[in-house]
Amino acid sequence: MNAIKPHPMHQPLPLLHIHWCWLLLALILAGCTAPPPTAVATATEAPPPSPRLQTVEVTRIVEHEITVTATPAPPASCAPASLQETTEIIVGVLAPFSQNAAWPRALAMQTGIGMAVEDVNQAGGIEGRTVRVIMQDTSGNAAAAARLAETLVTHDCASALIGGFTTEEAAAIKEVSQRYSVPFLIIDATADELMSDRPASVFRLAPAASMIAQMPAQWLNTVGDFNGDGAQQVLLIADNSASADAALEQIGRAFPAAGILYDVLRVDAPAEDYSPLIARVVAREQTADVIMLSVMGDATLDLLRQLLDAGIGPQKGTLLVAGRAALDGAQFWTHVPDGAYTVVSRRGPWHTSVTPMGQAFVDRLQPYSVHWPDAVAFNAYDAVHLVADALRRADGIAPHALISALETTDITLAAGYYHFPFNSQRPPSGELEPDYLWHQWPDPPLLYLQYREARQDPATLDILWPPIYRTVDSAVLRP
Repeated sequence: MNAIKPHPMHQPLPLLHIHWCWLLLALILAGCTAPPPTAVATATEAPPPSPRLQTVEVTRIVEHEITVTATPAPPASCAPASLQETTEIIVGVLAPFSQNAAWPRALAMQTGIGMAVEDVNQAGGIEGRTVRVIMQDTSGNAAAAARLAETLVTHDCASALIGGFTTEEAAAIKEVSQRYSVPFLIIDATADELMSDRPASVFRLAPAASMIAQMPAQWLNTVGDFNGDGAQQVLLIADNSASADAALEQIGRAFPAAGILYDVLRVDAPAEDYSPLIARVVAREQTADVIMLSVMGDATLDLLRQLLDAGIGPQKGTLLVAGRAALDGAQFWTHVPDGAYTVVSRRGPWHTSVTPMGQAFVDRLQPYSVHWPDAVAFNAYDAVHLVADALRRADGIAPHALISALETTDITLAAGYYHFPFNSQRPPSGELEPDYLWHQWPDPPLLYLQYREARQDPATLDILWPPIYRTVDSAVLRP
């Protein structure tokens, strides 16, 4: 058999080759071993320098999530600027509905506003957008009035505010109106100072206090010397009440300015017998041309009757002027059967001055009240119609546009013809045109009426003053 020869690749390495491999491996291992230890320094050699320690300040940046709260924007009016932004227009109303002394007038205001809103919406609203009223009860508190007014403007998005029963309430609402430039229509508060600083957003339908105070003097100057004795003498008889004090204070400024001489007698009322007072009237050296009674309620009718019984009256050369109690026909003629030619003062429209729109308003009110409406009811009713008229004419419905439209009001409503002649285009001069005339309706019905015969229906009374509402040719009817 042939022996099997190994493959050349499998031949054993020569011995010399193996020795070289081991040598190479030894050299490699020798290069990988640690170096020989360093010799120990002798005493004469300098010690090796100590390593210098470097202090390294390491700053570590840590990312924190910081929440920054933005300063909230101040509240603003949210009233719509255009009809395209809304389906309804809000009118805010503020009145002391829960205050005992004021609630009858507040209720009259509420009724008037409700009827006006019904009128506006039945006529198609404002280009198809309905008008909605939100009413708030101020309880007669000025701070509450301000807070509620701001809610109406910033939360309920009211385009206008209506209210202002007292000076304090009206001043609080006025401040909110000014801050947000939302129009505010005052329907009852009379203080001059509410308008004297010319508030851009505030309008007043109620008469100013100075207008009320000047009313008697203006009328008396047209009456002149009624009894023809060569001098005009006026006697004021007032009860001891706060309201009479205020009336006398106003007259005390107005009469001297008009050149009218007057005296004052005070009386405790009510009373059954006014003879001590009447004795003082009779004892006067000069007969008074006019006796004006500022006595509350039926007491004024009792005093009026006793003056007539004493021979003091229009037939004897002295006009007698009573207040609103004399407009209740049944009461008046029961207490004062000889009351012909009595003059009666009235604030607000009367049967013989009211417009056709006003008469329709009164007719609709009859199911709710048998009494003729107070001025505040007419003013509230007309206030809604004034806002609606301005919205229809305004260039947009933003508050500033509505204010501009109100300044150019020219419309006849329930109580009369409305316009605001003193405004941003024609401010009052401050002298002949007092500052309180700013945005003031100049013709509120401050009336003097007069009976001309016994048992006359008060609804038919003639209007003596002012000339714009006069139904007779003279300032007084003489017996």
